[in-house]
Amino acid sequence: MSTLTKVLIILQTVFSILLCGIVATYVANASDYKQDYQRALTGQKSAEAREASLNDEWVAAKASLDEAEKKAMDLAPGLNAQIAQLTDELTRAKAQIDTLNKRVTDSMATIQAANATASQQTKLYETAHAQLKTTESDKIQLSKEYDETQSVLLEKLAVIASQDKQLRELEEEKSEIQGRLEQYLRQYGRTPAPATAATLVPSRVQMAQPVKAIGLKGLIKDLDIQNNLAEISLGSADGVKEQMKFIVTRDSQFICNIVVLDVDADRSVGVLELIKDTPKVGDKVSTN
Repeated sequence: MSTLTKVLIILQTVFSILLCGIVATYVANASDYKQDYQRALTGQKSAEAREASLNDEWVAAKASLDEAEKKAMDLAPGLNAQIAQLTDELTRAKAQIDTLNKRVTDSMATIQAANATASQQTKLYETAHAQLKTTESDKIQLSKEYDETQSVLLEKLAVIASQDKQLRELEEEKSEIQGRLEQYLRQYGRTPAPATAATLVPSRVQMAQPVKAIGLKGLIKDLDIQNNLAEISLGSADGVKEQMKFIVTRDSQFICNIVVLDVDADRSVGVLELIKDTPKVGDKVSTN
């Protein structure tokens, strides 16, 4: 065989092999295309069914939306009225809140003022209470001193009374001896010298009587500041006596004391003592 023939045979063989490969490839690819076509056809049908279902759903949704819009349009006037009413109520509520806030502010100010007043009153009460305790303590001390003085005075008065009694007894004894002497001298015809009559001195000592609060009250009628003298509107007809002491006050404040020196029926004159403030005509006087 010639070389050309051999070459042709080889080429034919190679071409056959290539052709077989092409055919085999085509057959394989043709089978895949069919499966793809089937899958695409199935997907198209499914998509069409889905589209139809979506169209039905869209129609139903549109109908429901139209119905909801219609209902909303029907309800809109009532809702607008309710909104207006609620707006008015909100405005009134805000006004009430402002009024209540103002009342609360005023009440807080009043409460603070009341608390301040209560605190001040408490301090005044504590001060007055402390002063009262001090006054009561002074009163107790003065009462104790008065009792001691009264006791000493009673003892001294008792001694004076005893001495006065002894003096009277001595005077009586002297008078008796004088009488016996006169009788004795007359027996012998003698005239006794004139003797001084034994006069019993009346006892001026009396037991102190408890002081009674007679509660006299009057006014200052006239003043002589230069000589520390004052005239009051009470006299003997009211039970005023010499050396009686009156307390002068003005608006519950102590001014001075007045010790009575001269007493008339409807007036008395006394000297000013313990002057704390200048007395004035019209100031009150009292024994208690």
